Amino acid sequence: MLRLLYLILLFELLFISSAFSQDEPYKEKRRVYFTWGWNKDWFTKSNLHFSDPTWSYNFTLYGVSAHDNPRYDYVPTGLEDFSIPQYSYRLGWLFKNQSYSGIEINFDHAKYIIDSVQTVHLKGTIDESVFDQDTLLTKEFLKFEHTNGANFYLINYFRGKDLFVRPKFSITAIGKAGAGVVVPKTDVTIFTYHLDNRYHLAGWMVGLEGDIRFLFWSHLYVEGGLKLAYCDYMNVLVIGDGNAHHTFGAMEAIWGLGYQAAF
Repeated sequence: MLRLLYLILLFELLFISSAFSQDEPYKEKRRVYFTWGWNKDWFTKSNLHFSDPTWSYNFTLYGVSAHDNPRYDYVPTGLEDFSIPQYSYRLGWLFKNQSYSGIEINFDHAKYIIDSVQTVHLKGTIDESVFDQDTLLTKEFLKFEHTNGANFYLINYFRGKDLFVRPKFSITAIGKAGAGVVVPKTDVTIFTYHLDNRYHLAGWMVGLEGDIRFLFWSHLYVEGGLKLAYCDYMNVLVIGDGNAHHTFGAMEAIWGLGYQAAF
């Protein structure tokens, strides 16, 4: 997985550097756009550290694997149901200057779920007992899910390059780079004690994204892209006064529909 991420990161950097290197004058008006779409995610393994002095545990699980839940089988019946699967939105402003560039609010509602049955290395203390061994991770021991969202919020700077232009149709490559915060709502069970948590600011992240936009009649577009991110969840709330900390890399495929307006 890491080798694949490195190869994709190299491709993404080449893609973004190509978009950022545009030097042709861009004479369009200032524009604003909005994209709504869906995402599919893959995660690197993570080391999960849990601690709570009042509950007498302080341990780390090494090499924990996780997956997402895009809910391809889900059929929405109302407007509010469109936010149940993994979704993404983008709100961007294109500057009125000599290059295709701007800033963007970038949000991804992704779900992070640790695999329910896996062997990991446990190191630390639980109820004054010391552990340093491989253990089978089951839902009776630990359930840990950002299922109401790992929730990536970024502010991106972007540059674009037109690949194909006709009066009523164009294709544009767009490269983005940004940083932001993670605001999860975590469903966690430790030692059979359960907590469906609240939304809270838990850490930070950085990301790179490359998109291809197909624009029709100067306003409507479809878009597909690939995002790479590094996420640091420094303070995930768990049961009692405890917290969890983990970092992971994420790769995300995004596709969506959008509308842009000039002013």
